Order: sequence, then C-alpha cells, then structure tokens
Amino acid sequence: MRKTIYLHIGHYKTGTTALQVFLSNNQKRLVRRGVDYAEELRNHAKHSSLAFSIYRKAGVSTLMHGYADPTPPEKIWRRLFDHASASPAPAVLVSSEEFMRMGAHPRAAEILRDIVTPEMRRFDIRVIAYLRSPGAHLRSWYNQLIKMSAAPPDFNAAVRSVMEPVHYDYGQALRPWVDIFGPEAVMVRPYREDLRLDNGLFRDFLAALGVDFDCRPKLGGWVLPEGDVNPRLDDRLLELNRAMQEAGLTPELRKWMGTRAEKALPDLAAAPGFATIVERTQSGLDALRDLPGNQVAPEAFAADMPSPDPDWQGELTRMMATALREQQILRERLQARNRELTSRLDQTEARLDALERRLEGRK
Repeated sequence: MRKTIYLHIGHYKTGTTALQVFLSNNQKRLVRRGVDYAEELRNHAKHSSLAFSIYRKAGVSTLMHGYADPTPPEKIWRRLFDHASASPAPAVLVSSEEFMRMGAHPRAAEILRDIVTPEMRRFDIRVIAYLRSPGAHLRSWYNQLIKMSAAPPDFNAAVRSVMEPVHYDYGQALRPWVDIFGPEAVMVRPYREDLRLDNGLFRDFLAALGVDFDCRPKLGGWVLPEGDVNPRLDDRLLELNRAMQEAGLTPELRKWMGTRAEKALPDLAAAPGFATIVERTQSGLDALRDLPGNQVAPEAFAADMPSPDPDWQGELTRMMATALREQQILRERLQARNRELTSRLDQTEARLDALERRLEGRK
C-alpha cells in the first residue's frame, strides 16, 4: 500500500505549538486512526531537525536557535522515510513551523527538492499550512521576537529590516512547497481567533487528516494541552520589554522590572470595552429626546463620542512610569546606603576619639 507523509509546515503564530503538544500527547490514539505522529526525530513535540539540517547545509545562520548537529540532511530525512516505511499506519505526520522559512532561502529549497524527489515515487507527500491575516501575523511575530529576546528594533523597522519576507509574502512562503510537490498537494487553511475556542484548531487539523475529533478515541479520549502552551507577552508591556533589551539590561533585571510593571497594570478583565461604552453613550443621548425640558441637541453631542487613546500612548506612559519607578527605588536605596555609611562613619570617628583619649591618658 502506498503511504502518505504529511508535512505540517506552520506558519509561525498559528497555534503550531499547541497542535504539536496535542499530537504528541495523543500519539497512540492517532495511530489507531491511521495517522502516525512520528516519534522518530521528534524533539519537544516537533520535528525541527528536518528543517534545521537543510538550513545548516544551505549556510543559514540566523534564527537557528543553537542548532549544531553536523548530520547531513540527507541522513536525517532518510530516518523519516525509513520510519514511514516501517510504520503500521498508512499515514505519517511530522510538524515544524521552521519549514515555513524554506521560501526565504532558495538554496535550502533546492536541497529539499533533491532529497524528496526520489522518494515521491514511493510516498504521497502532502503539505499542510495555516495562515492568519498578514497584519495580525506581523504583530504576533513581532511579539514573539521580543519574547525570544531577539532585541528587534521598533515594529516598522522590524518589518522592513528584520522579518523575513515569508512573514508577509505568503506566495514566497508557499512557493517551494507548491513547486516541489505540486499545487494539489498543498492544503492551506485559515487560522482565525475563534479556532482557540472549543478545541477548534484540533478539530480543524484532524479534519485535514481525515480524523473526526468528536469520534471518541480509545484510551479514554483525547489528552488536551494544559493551559496556553505558548503564551504571548502582554501587548501593553511589549515596547517596555523591547526597550529593556535594546538598553542591554540583563535577563534577570528585565524579568524583575517586567514583573513589577505587570503588577501595576490595571485589571480590565471585567471592564467594558470602548464599543460597549460608545453604545451606552448613544443610548443615553437617545434618552434625552424624551425629556420635555431638554435643550441639548443629541446629534451635536454624538459628533464627540468617547474614543480610546492609541495603544502606543499607554505603552509610552508605562515605559516612562517604569523607568521613573526604578529610578526612585534606586534613589531610595542610595539614600538608605548613605545613611548607613554616615552612621558607620560617625561610629568609627567616635571610636577613634575614644582611642585618642586613652592614649593621651597613658602618656
């Protein structure tokens, strides 16, 4: 029987880590449904060595996350093909968002083509990719760069000079996969925020594999990830974290200051959003029409509805407040230290005076 190899290639920031943890947790359950989430080459629930080995041979040096395995990519991919041949399941699945960088490095794409082309006589290779709207993706990737302590410049400069084009040019991102495997082999699915609800992402991904999430598996049901496996930085502290990285603060100091800044954030979980506030404002203005003594024109007031400040304004204020707070803490510590040193100096002078008086008395 001709087997299928599924390559889940990301994109970054499309719930990939949550998917990988889910797939790893349910390896035995998936095999019973015909999909083997390969334990071979899997590290931290993903198969990034398949991508990193190619990038290393292609001379890529950025965002390699310390990968230094000298094993040639041909040998690493041979392990995947051998595993697929021996697997009891008709389909084998591997996953890594690092695959998505292939379009940014033509030499890497050539190496991939040379490796997989002979194997396409034995296996059907299918590619699964998730894409989110470009604006949301760029903001999320910017958040991730700061979270990884990559010390990027400001957002505008980061998009123009730091981020690889595959983060906004989805044609480039998918081109090597379409060129090598054919357009019919590439499945592109939209990543939406509502996929976070009711296990939506797991349902959608399994559907692409022909597996029904709602069909109760053996071994007691699906094992879901605990909490958010890849939480993003609080956007309200994003620029503060970036500024601390740019200033060269140590990770320990950044963590300490970030924790203090986070504690100072207002809790808005139960507070209404501005859309609700505008709606209630309009309702209040409408109520004025029914007052016999009203001389206010609701239409005129409606031209000046409540509106939020831009996000950057709050971020800038928090950055200034954090810097001033730390300056005040340092000032208080210096003053306390000065008082301590002054007290010790006074005590030392008193001892010296006492010693001098003793010496005078002996003379």
